[in-house]
Amino acid sequence: MIAIDADRAGRKAGRVLGERASSLGWHVFWAEPPDGLDWNDVLQRQQENGR
Repeated sequence: MIAIDADRAGRKAGRVLGERASSLGWHVFWAEPPDGLDWNDVLQRQQENGR
């Protein structure tokens, strides 16, 4: 799993990494955070909401 940031640079880096991993025979999928956030933002919001 590649957990990308939801911006242009994050998507590009995820694509490059995913292509490299796929060429090595790995099964690859992407996890993109909602609403243009990064995963740190998502985790902080969950912590603030008691999840």
